[in-house]
Amino acid sequence: MQDRFDSIGKTNGAVFSSPYLNFDPSILNPAGSSQFIIPEGQSEQRGKMEMAFFTIGASVCAGGFIGGLTGVFTGLQETKNLSGNVRYSQIINYSIKRGSLLSQTVGSLAVMFSLYDTVLSYSRDVDDELNVAASGLLTGATYGAPHGLKRIAKNGLLGLGCTLAYLAYTRKDKLNALLKNPSF
Repeated sequence: MQDRFDSIGKTNGAVFSSPYLNFDPSILNPAGSSQFIIPEGQSEQRGKMEMAFFTIGASVCAGGFIGGLTGVFTGLQETKNLSGNVRYSQIINYSIKRGSLLSQTVGSLAVMFSLYDTVLSYSRDVDDELNVAASGLLTGATYGAPHGLKRIAKNGLLGLGCTLAYLAYTRKDKLNALLKNPSF
């Protein structure tokens, strides 16, 4: 006796078979079409700010995770003389406070960096390493702006140094080519 589900989903070479969805899933996604709904007049590539949302979200999550871990270790050290529920409560307080502080700080830096990078890319009409370095410089300077000119310069140089280190690490091939054959 033949199983009643044997022929379901086998039309046109479909791999998926389900007794509840008796159709060929290749109908939903014809060959060569995108899996996503793209508005008319827009390319299938993601825009600069659309890519930045992932970076911002990942930065907030990473900041919260690292800050939370830092808070746990600080809480363990600071509450050695306490015991029981009071100690647990204090450790949780340290973890939440440090996690939220670092999460907000790193997230705001990521937003500023992404905005500067996007504005520079569109205004220069070029997406290159100079935009990244300038974005780091401007982000650091903006973050230190409420604290005076010395802090602006210090934070700007710190931001520039961090982005240059990032560029040196992620773009080793371009750096090696530039060092072997300088064009300036």
